[in-house]
Amino acid sequence: MTLYRDAAARTASYERELLEATKVRVRSPEDYIRCQMLIAEPLVRRMRPLLPAGRARILEVGCGTGGISLHLATQGFEVTAVDREQYDPEALEAARQFARRASIHLNVCLTDGAALPFRAGTYEAVVCANVVEHLEDPLTTMAEIHRVLVPGGVAFVDFPLFHSPYGGHIDDVIKIPWFQLLPRRWVDAELQRRGAERARSVFLTLNGITSSKFRRIVDRLGFDVVSLRRAHFVTHPGRKLIISLLEAVRHTSPTRAWRAIREAASDFSMVELLQFPFLMVTVPLSYVPGVGEYFAAGVGYALRKSGGQHGGDARSNSHKRGS
Repeated sequence: MTLYRDAAARTASYERELLEATKVRVRSPEDYIRCQMLIAEPLVRRMRPLLPAGRARILEVGCGTGGISLHLATQGFEVTAVDREQYDPEALEAARQFARRASIHLNVCLTDGAALPFRAGTYEAVVCANVVEHLEDPLTTMAEIHRVLVPGGVAFVDFPLFHSPYGGHIDDVIKIPWFQLLPRRWVDAELQRRGAERARSVFLTLNGITSSKFRRIVDRLGFDVVSLRRAHFVTHPGRKLIISLLEAVRHTSPTRAWRAIREAASDFSMVELLQFPFLMVTVPLSYVPGVGEYFAAGVGYALRKSGGQHGGDARSNSHKRGS
């Protein structure tokens, strides 16, 4: 889980709900989808100022079980979700079944993001979350995303950074920071030794992309960078604690602060409690030029295809250099 700089806009009640959903997300595909839908709520707030008014057409590339797309579809958008089912051959069917049960209209398609079966200029927005780091050819997929956007359309692309402390997608199995940066065969062997085949299969797909390499790709394709956000991994209970304390400070409420600390005592596992101080130190270090990618957990880009005028352009242009 990551924490963006707009944490103050979150609420403690949302974080409590998200923490509970995270704890049970692996029980069933439906639980995982509900967790994804909660995670998608801040994304909608990021998207709305940059999209035209009305029923915008949105494509999600690499949707998995579709939680993000399902939430977007409940917010008045016309959504198409695509995935090639690289890890889960039942992912898209889980999305379809959830949509039917919840009476949510969602177009679902089995396809590769590197060869999208849509006409150029079809969508006002494309979402691509936690996918870029797995792509064999990020340039080709980003070129397809650029192609299917209307002029002035926006791509929202988030991905974790491989060089960050837990950027190997193996932190559920190996808690040692930067372990994924050891020689690949060593990491592979350790995952095999621990019987972590799922984590191993995901780790072996990682392309090691950096934010700077991704920036070169989007510059080459002609995207304008509307915004760039760093994300920080502080564990699920750590994020809840931080935001609860921020809320207590805003309300000048010692009672809320004490309640947040008391809840944290039961939220944290021993490992998470040991991780938390270390991870908090990485937050300011993520802004140090030259080494930031070793401390920021991930990045979130909003990228505009040139040639059109959509809602939020005046504000977007003022942030074009990112931050």
